[in-house]
Amino acid sequence: RIARQYHMPVVPQSADTSTVIGSDGINGSLILSTARMNQIKEISKGDLLAVVEPGVMNGDLDKAARAQGLFYAPDPGSKPISSIGGNAATNAGGMSTVKYGATTDNVLGLKVVLADGREIKLGGRTYKHAFSYDLTHLFVGSEGTLGIITEVTVKLNPIPIGTPVVGIAYFDNMTALAKGVEDLAVFPVSYPV
Repeated sequence: RIARQYHMPVVPQSADTSTVIGSDGINGSLILSTARMNQIKEISKGDLLAVVEPGVMNGDLDKAARAQGLFYAPDPGSKPISSIGGNAATNAGGMSTVKYGATTDNVLGLKVVLADGREIKLGGRTYKHAFSYDLTHLFVGSEGTLGIITEVTVKLNPIPIGTPVVGIAYFDNMTALAKGVEDLAVFPVSYPV
């Protein structure tokens, strides 16, 4: 509210790894760090979700989820040092995006502080909860331009059971290759180890 009163741009930052785009302030701006907002508030095995503050590191959430037989799918290359808030702000992806989607596909809900100081809650605890415009996913990837993320509810997945297998496939022609790729798109086989 004070920043608004004095017309100061507010630039949210979390882990500030800047491996995707990141946020840099301009002269006269106020950097608002969410790095200390780093609590995992809830992991619900029954609901397959976690509620976290934006400064929680991806790796820390994944480690806590794995202790309960679950995992957090988005796996950007900076997973050990990037934050959930930063990933939500930039809609980060990673190798498992093929199967599990990018951050936007794994965010169920958000709490966001708007420029006028109001806090709003978007989304919920289930994947299908929209009865109007999908504002949750409008904010994911907005890089802090619409508001500052203060809480994120994310989808968790059960750890797959089985033995990882790596294979090489050869195809006789492009038609067979296209069919093979199509089959993999229906049943992707990516799982972050």
